Amino acid sequence: MIEQEWLQKPPLGVPINWGHLHSTRQVGCYLLNEGSGSRVNDLSGTANAGTLGGDATWGIGEKGPHLAFAGVDGRAALTYSNPFFDCGLAPLSVMAIAKTSAHAETYGNMFRYDNSNANGLFGLRIGLGKLQFLIADAARTVASVSSTANWNDGNWHSFVGTRIGASMNVYVDGVDAGNGITTGADKNIVAASAALAAIGALWNSASSAWTEEFIGSIACVYVAYEGWSPSTVQSLHIRPYAMFDWPRLWAVAAAAGNWLRSPFDAGFNVKNPVYDYGWQ
Repeated sequence: MIEQEWLQKPPLGVPINWGHLHSTRQVGCYLLNEGSGSRVNDLSGTANAGTLGGDATWGIGEKGPHLAFAGVDGRAALTYSNPFFDCGLAPLSVMAIAKTSAHAETYGNMFRYDNSNANGLFGLRIGLGKLQFLIADAARTVASVSSTANWNDGNWHSFVGTRIGASMNVYVDGVDAGNGITTGADKNIVAASAALAAIGALWNSASSAWTEEFIGSIACVYVAYEGWSPSTVQSLHIRPYAMFDWPRLWAVAAAAGNWLRSPFDAGFNVKNPVYDYGWQ
């Protein structure tokens, strides 16, 4: 039995199961499963929804609906109606499922919270081919950690950055990918009211231009005020949508070719359906 991976992504309207351990302290949860329109929903309950702009478009592929960026000014600008991204010294984790074959000599944001001129920031990006996670305090003193290998290979990966106390690290596909745990990450992230958050390009008010425009595709983004352990990161890589209440369907390789088996197929055991509930 072969799982058709994109079927794991919950359809539009499926909520988080708040009883699941991976839903803990979510402050930004973007499944990017809308597939059309200009709105990007935030399922975390913190009302940090987004609006598409620039060259950001909807795509469909092996990861299901996703956002595609051409590297000009594409972004989902997130509403900053409350200070939920001002995490101070709290533990912090950011995850994005994305792919790019660009940024060998540039930087592309997958998620960024910043006010461009002063105060705190944090972000997850591909820079000079590597995964980078960065944090800064009100004095713009930056701490960052990068992967040792390049990850702009054009394939889908789960990218994670974590901050726990004074330590930070990055993971790719559930595996520690950093150049050693970086210390000095205990930056007090408090931003001004002019702060912006975005998936993709971020507006730089100092230069009046969009900066660090991502080139590639992003399937989902999670932001949590929790320092994910290595085992949690691995679990989220294996089952990134486990915190959502919905049954996953499976793709079955039939002799005549691949086909999807659903509860409506002849011979399906309705009394004992082969559902794999991601939230269990």
